[in-house]
Amino acid sequence: MLKKLTQLLRTFGFLRLSLLTLVLIEMLARPVPGTTPDYESTRAVIEMIVSALAPIVFMLLLLDAIMTLVYMSSMPAERKFGYRIILVTNLVIAAIFFSYWLPYFKALI
Repeated sequence: MLKKLTQLLRTFGFLRLSLLTLVLIEMLARPVPGTTPDYESTRAVIEMIVSALAPIVFMLLLLDAIMTLVYMSSMPAERKFGYRIILVTNLVIAAIFFSYWLPYFKALI
């Protein structure tokens, strides 16, 4: 079991794990929907940066899913399983991320 988990983490790689960590940080730092931004504190900078990066991070998840699919098409069948897990993980996390941020962006309209 530990060997499979280690192999899966190696398959994910440093950049994908960093992307997933960034998604987690973005979700934890999301401002409360409908609140007015505070322009006078350091929290304002964090709120504005997190809000601006959310669509970019969402698109990065989708881009990584597409690139995983392209990369997976040219590899042997025995190595495809790990990349299918990556593909599904990216798509599921992108859906969760989108649904988590949707109320915030709806409140801006």
